Amino acid sequence: MAVFTQIQELNSQLKVVEHPQAKIKTLQRSDDPNVTTLPGNHFIELNTSAVPDYLHKTLFTSDLDRIAPHLWIIATQSSSSITPIHEQLVLGRTIVVTEDVHLYLLWYHDKVFLKPLPPYLLCAAFWDVHLIPPGPSAYSPLPVEHIAFHRAAAGLIRSYAHLVHSDIDFHLAVQHGLLPASAPPDSFARFIARFSGLPDNAVAPRFRFGEMRLSRLNSWAPILLHRMEYVDLTRQYEEYLARYFPVLLFVFGVIAVLLGAMQVALAVEALPDVQQGAWRVFVGVCKWTAIGVMVSVAAVVLGMLGLFLKKSMNEIVFAVRTLLRGEDG
Repeated sequence: MAVFTQIQELNSQLKVVEHPQAKIKTLQRSDDPNVTTLPGNHFIELNTSAVPDYLHKTLFTSDLDRIAPHLWIIATQSSSSITPIHEQLVLGRTIVVTEDVHLYLLWYHDKVFLKPLPPYLLCAAFWDVHLIPPGPSAYSPLPVEHIAFHRAAAGLIRSYAHLVHSDIDFHLAVQHGLLPASAPPDSFARFIARFSGLPDNAVAPRFRFGEMRLSRLNSWAPILLHRMEYVDLTRQYEEYLARYFPVLLFVFGVIAVLLGAMQVALAVEALPDVQQGAWRVFVGVCKWTAIGVMVSVAAVVLGMLGLFLKKSMNEIVFAVRTLLRGEDG
């Protein structure tokens, strides 16, 4: 069953052509019959096997779908955990437009990656031929893939119900090329409302979650994905190695201070007649200062470790509570 009808579509560039004898459906451009390419991508021909391949490449988030049962460790298990576009700018994030669906809704430091809403997904005819099972067509995928395509497309569109909350969000989305400028805000609001109420079991597993922190996803990649990183955005050796320099400097600094303090303590013990004469007070000060430095460094390290563990535990507790609330609901 279609999520929206031809009357409710935001893009009318496609129409369905019935072939009763062959019992198939094909697509045709309604804006210009001489054009035979997919709206939004002039390099993909309609009614060819390239369309399912293109959908698989641009809609499927296979890695995140596979580890979806464990994503609650990384992100809030709620599809509404998405910051509207205007708030992304308030947070100082730069909107990076990408066609890579694997990067969609990931944020990294001061960047957030957003994928434009493909024009063909706004056409009811395209859903009728490629996204509604079984819907036989000349070059349609298998029914199982139909369902997978449907869930991925529905999840992508549903996420925009949280990205675009107001007219400001809509205009910013158009300005960044995320939405077509031809669709008025009120029409988009009515269109997106049909997807906002979809349950989680109607969308791909990845879209049951909202935004995710890329750095945290990369940290868990060796455990969940069995590879070094989910996505590596560095292309230079110095950029890759630079991320480890602050940690290494901190470790070397702690070691240097500890070794220096221990050296002072040992040197004090080696002085002749340390318990006699005018040096007695000075030696005592040096010795206890060295001990104090070691205790202070240990306290700082333990304190930072405690803060890290506290923050990690708070996030885990919050994730577990969210998970349990979702199961109860």
